[in-house]
Amino acid sequence: MAEDLLNIVGQWFKNYHGKKYESELEANINRNSAAERANRLDDNKIPEEAINAINVAAGIVGLDKKASGNQQDPETLKKNLKYIGQMESEYNTKEQIGGGPAKSYWQVEPETAMDIVKNSKQYFGPKFEEHFSKRYGSNVYDTLSKMDSNQMSEVLLNDDELSATFAGMKVNSTYN
Repeated sequence: MAEDLLNIVGQWFKNYHGKKYESELEANINRNSAAERANRLDDNKIPEEAINAINVAAGIVGLDKKASGNQQDPETLKKNLKYIGQMESEYNTKEQIGGGPAKSYWQVEPETAMDIVKNSKQYFGPKFEEHFSKRYGSNVYDTLSKMDSNQMSEVLLNDDELSATFAGMKVNSTYN
């Protein structure tokens, strides 16, 4: 696997993928499975709505600061989001297999989105407000902050652009 892809899979496994494993062997099996899925990424097979959502997310949070304090690069964020969608869902489903809470191609959990709303207000700036106020009315941040888990789950399932933006916020808040 190319070094760049190794880094992408490593960052995803350490910082995005939230599953805890009972053994190092189980973790390695799952990391290798994710790497195999990542190797199958074909930009031509990513659904158009997912590409559009990735572009929106990169336009909104693509220049924000990352956890390291460095500014995000929009093209790097786009690449990470493409691979996250590939590793999480292979762009085949927006519902977590096995009935878990994660929604969207990027498998964002409602609790994760709600935590970002609560603890990362810096990501909800004018670009976010301008884009999403068309759907959610003025002061989108307040609207999102009042949602319960079920409401957030529905939004994540039905709004690819918001889901990709939350995934981008997760990348910015956790990746090196």
